[in-house]
Amino acid sequence: MAAASTVEVRRTAEERAAYAGDVALVRSAQAGDLAAFEALFARYHARIHNVVYGMVSNQEDAADLVQDAFVKAYRALGSLRDGQAFFAWLCRIAVNLCRNFRRGRAHLPPLSLDEGFLLDGEYAPLEVADSSYEPARLAEVSATAEAVRKAIETLSPDHREVVVMHHLEGLPVDYIAQVVGVPVGTVKSRLSRGRDSLRRALRSFVES
Repeated sequence: MAAASTVEVRRTAEERAAYAGDVALVRSAQAGDLAAFEALFARYHARIHNVVYGMVSNQEDAADLVQDAFVKAYRALGSLRDGQAFFAWLCRIAVNLCRNFRRGRAHLPPLSLDEGFLLDGEYAPLEVADSSYEPARLAEVSATAEAVRKAIETLSPDHREVVVMHHLEGLPVDYIAQVVGVPVGTVKSRLSRGRDSLRRALRSFVES
C-alpha cells in the first residue's frame, strides 16, 4: 500500500483540469470529511467497478473487490500526496486486489458483457456497436458481444488488465503504466499483443 501513495502521473493540461476537482475532495476527506470521500466514491465507483469486473469476470466478486478497494483507499488516504492522482492511486489498489484474487483462483468465470458493467448506476451491456430495436440488428449486436466476450477471455492476465483499462475505461497509457507498475513501453507492448490476440480470436467471427 505504501507504494500506492507515490503515484505520480504526467498529465496534459486537459487531463489536469479533468482531475483538478479531486484535490479539494481529497484534502477534505483527509481532514475527516466523510461526505468528501463519499463524493469521490460516487465519482469513481462505476469506473473502478468496470475495471475490476473486466479483470475478474464475476459481478459478485467484482462488487466485493470494489468495496475492499474503497475501504483500503479510505484507510490509506492520508498517505496520498497528490490529490489529482487519486483515481490512478485507487486503480492501483483495485488492480493489486484483483491480482491477489486471481492467484487464489485456478480459473476465472466467463466474462459476461450482458451484465456486470455499470452505466449511470445501472448494470448494462458493453456497447460494442450502435444498435436499434430491430430484431435482426439486436441479434447481430448480441452475437458481436458474445464474440468479444470470448475473445477477452483468451487474453493472459497481463494483457487482459491493460486492454480492459485502456479500451473499456479509456485510461491513457501513462496512467496504466503507473497503475500496474511497469514502464510505458511495457504497457504499449502488452496492448499491442493483446489487440493482436483479440484480432486472431475475432477473425473467424469477422470473416463469417
